[in-house]
Amino acid sequence: MRPLVLFSVLGIILLVALVAPEAYAESLENPVESERLDELIENVARAIAAIGIPFVAVFLVIAGFMYVTAGGNEERVKAAKKMFTWGLVGGAIVIGAWALATAVVNFARSLSP
Repeated sequence: MRPLVLFSVLGIILLVALVAPEAYAESLENPVESERLDELIENVARAIAAIGIPFVAVFLVIAGFMYVTAGGNEERVKAAKKMFTWGLVGGAIVIGAWALATAVVNFARSLSP
């Protein structure tokens, strides 16, 4: 019974979200500050990096705290090292995604006259 209510509510929200813009199409404004696709890609990449990098920093600090407070317990040391490793991998993914998006945008800009 509970999933039926949840799907009904989600269906009503989706229906309102799809129908409402058509009813008020004259008053809608562009919520995106970018005028061109390259600006949009650059802004999205910058936003993802701005959100992701603090998460990576928090992960690394927590991993360091776990390592320091492990007290020689091999399982806790192993968990801290694993968390630190995956924090670095996440940081590399975030920075790599930003760098790739920037490179693609700069390449596309160099092609256009």
